[in-house]
Amino acid sequence: MRTTGCSCAVVSSVCFALGVSCCSRVHADHVFLRYGFNGYVATGDTYIDADNPTTNYGSELLLGVYGEVNDEEDIEESILIRFDLTGVLPPMVEIDQALLGFRLEDTRRLTGEDDEVSIGAYRVLNRPWVEDEATWYVFKQNHYWSKPGCEWEELDRSDTADDIIDFYPNSVIGVLHYWDVTDSVIEWCEEGQPNNGWLLRVETSEDQKRGVWLNSKESASTGSRPVLQIWYTPYYTLTLDVINGSWGTVDVDPDEPNYEAGTPVVLTAEPNPDKGFRHWEIWDPNHPGDPNYRAIDANSVITIVMDADRQVTAVFSCGAGAGPMLLPIALGLIGLSVAVGRRDR
Repeated sequence: MRTTGCSCAVVSSVCFALGVSCCSRVHADHVFLRYGFNGYVATGDTYIDADNPTTNYGSELLLGVYGEVNDEEDIEESILIRFDLTGVLPPMVEIDQALLGFRLEDTRRLTGEDDEVSIGAYRVLNRPWVEDEATWYVFKQNHYWSKPGCEWEELDRSDTADDIIDFYPNSVIGVLHYWDVTDSVIEWCEEGQPNNGWLLRVETSEDQKRGVWLNSKESASTGSRPVLQIWYTPYYTLTLDVINGSWGTVDVDPDEPNYEAGTPVVLTAEPNPDKGFRHWEIWDPNHPGDPNYRAIDANSVITIVMDADRQVTAVFSCGAGAGPMLLPIALGLIGLSVAVGRRDR
């Protein structure tokens, strides 16, 4: 994906002026991550410099991207950035879109009227770099990049960029410019790959070295710091138990391994001949397994809205007075436990 210097001072969930659809599912949930905003402090950023290959820039206010890529590559400065997503999203999600935003501070490295530089956001692979240790040579103390500058494709970084932005001398300064990084966030949040953030590097330039300066997380103004926004759809599981399961069955409609948030699921209790249905026990998702927060419903048909992981117990009865026997079933399949897993895309 390639965009052309897209920017917006205020990001809307309806339109991001990106030239692509940025609100693919209007009902998706949204997280906004920025160092120092709403208590979030899990951002790391720095830049690495070929001219000063042993110097760390983890505390700098500005981050440099600079170089030339034409017939030969001559990368001089690249940016590393990572947002820790631990505990940020629910356990099961489908990522709708993710945007990485930097505030453009300076375009003076684009000296000519027709100058242009393209900057790509590449996923860092198996290199858990450390903000205050990473340099052109090492991703952390005594651990070297496979190629200096995080430049070995498929070992240090991905071989293709998530997104590429073109910058010009008249690109808007003082606002956020966004890369679409959905592919990387899917890899981390849906596929379980390690999150080592991104490398921003020069993709192409016109005949000589070109670059820009972007604001870092150390910027004094919170509004100038990098941003990661994620739109996602959560998925939930339904755990269904049956007491006296040999006396009846439960029909589940729709019968799925997990459910998109907000999906109504109809449960129908169907007792065997000469048996009866007593009630449902509907457990509070905030207090699973606690009978003090259990609702009882004697209707044979109920609807559960999947707004969280839900647990429901069906209780069948018999006039013979036999003691109850708990048989777990997974969404209508007697004798199986619920398989809590990731939704296939």
